[in-house]
Amino acid sequence: MRVARRGVAIVACSVLLLALLVGYGTLTPDPAAGRFPSNGAVGAETVESGDRVVVAGTVRRDTPEGTVVALDGGSRVVVRGLDAAPGADVWLYGTDHDEAIRAERAIVRAQWEITYLYAVSVLGGLLTLGRVARTWRVDTDRWQVVPRDRGEGDGG
Repeated sequence: MRVARRGVAIVACSVLLLALLVGYGTLTPDPAAGRFPSNGAVGAETVESGDRVVVAGTVRRDTPEGTVVALDGGSRVVVRGLDAAPGADVWLYGTDHDEAIRAERAIVRAQWEITYLYAVSVLGGLLTLGRVARTWRVDTDRWQVVPRDRGEGDGG
């Protein structure tokens, strides 16, 4: 009976998580709530002049009009007030003005930094998983995670 309740609880929590993820993806931009138009709206040119936007992409080149950024999703936009080298990944917040974005805040990273970020995260995850596997075990009789006996784990 206890196993059935846990199974139902796990399924219910999983369905709730999925519903929340899908529901969040359907929210429309609302600047008052901190949800600004992003790459899709800017690329489709549905943003009006003066709207605040949040976009991400890769710097392609500098022009007299500003910095050309290839947005994630395929389109390109000119950004004014951005100091970034070609090839850098950019996340920026700004205001749309006359078919260009005036950057107010930007996070600029070299391409290798993203690889480093993920590599360190994977390494940390593997070390944590190894430690958990050496310290804890699943008791299949009661379907619980319990500490390992002293002789089974890390020798302590």
